[in-house]
Amino acid sequence: MDIPHAPLLVAQDLVLGYGDAPLLKAGRLALMPGQMVALLGRNGEGKSTLLRTLARLAQPQAGSIFFLNQPANTYRAAAWARQVAFLSARLDAPAHLRVRELAALGRLPHTGPLGRLQPSGHAAVDEALALAGATAFAARPLSALSEGQRQRAHLARALAQAPRLLLLDEPTAHLDLPAREELLALLAGLATQRRLAILAATHELAPALRHVHAL
Repeated sequence: MDIPHAPLLVAQDLVLGYGDAPLLKAGRLALMPGQMVALLGRNGEGKSTLLRTLARLAQPQAGSIFFLNQPANTYRAAAWARQVAFLSARLDAPAHLRVRELAALGRLPHTGPLGRLQPSGHAAVDEALALAGATAFAARPLSALSEGQRQRAHLARALAQAPRLLLLDEPTAHLDLPAREELLALLAGLATQRRLAILAATHELAPALRHVHAL
């Protein structure tokens, strides 16, 4: 059961790294619905590792992660993917894929074994494309897009999952300043309007501070 004003995710006393040397130690992190938080730091300081750990793509050396007051590692993979979406800094996808096809991949946690979209799934893809500002180029292949458009296409895929928590690794990388501002404003609006909790890792201090809370 959801508790009003309770955090979606709480990470406590995390130790992250590979081998014997810890890369990052974190005290307590709580992410609230409707809040967008920037994880600030230089490259190589463990931001990506923290995001991957929160997304359950990497294991912490120590510490605990709870989602809706339940240990994160007790969620089945499909149930977890219906709650949490992760957008990597590497926007890997076949170049021939069209934007709508990419966005539709976000519905896989909600479909049956054959992955067929029901009418509600098609509607969710349409909504995700609109929210990401990608409707106008939904029929184009990824190879025909600008960097900003590709970023929005992958964001549409993440939003099509209908997550409650969105984890973003360097979402403004390779974008010019106007595109960075536009994307961050879009994300901040989604957090407020859709009651998403968003954690975005970035090393770009000034644009982030204009739109988000900072860690």
